[in-house]
Amino acid sequence: MGPHFSEEETKMLLSGFPIEKFPPETVEKLRKNDLIELLDYFPRNLRVFLLN
Repeated sequence: MGPHFSEEETKMLLSGFPIEKFPPETVEKLRKNDLIELLDYFPRNLRVFLLN
């Protein structure tokens, strides 16, 4: 199973925050799951899932 993100973390992912603004715990979740490179895609792609 993949990482679990809190509501606050999800809001940050949706807003397109730069990696430098994320808390260290969130950065670690992203790194551990090879998601850092995809950070720019989260805002657009997560909205599709959350709005449907």
